[in-house]
Amino acid sequence: MTVHNLTTRTGSIVLLGAFTDPADRDRWSTVTGWARGHDVELVDTCSEDALVVIATDDVLDGLCTPDEAQTLQEVRRRGIPCVGLDDAARELSCLHRPTR
Repeated sequence: MTVHNLTTRTGSIVLLGAFTDPADRDRWSTVTGWARGHDVELVDTCSEDALVVIATDDVLDGLCTPDEAQTLQEVRRRGIPCVGLDDAARELSCLHRPTR
């Protein structure tokens, strides 16, 4: 993922699941680093200012803890985008716009 000079939209990113595959861990690390670099808080529950949920494929498929399932229900009820790592870069780019 390429990070450009961006203006931050205030809010948080909900992170759900644990990535065990090395490639997924690298992408997960990139996402979390990007969020920290843009002052976007990382949380594991559905906060009032949640902008997007990034989850493992298992969580998205319903193979998750009861707490993760409850969080998924809440974000879907609220209409918050919920994506896997494959779509994380696209979703994050929608949260920020390039500055000139």
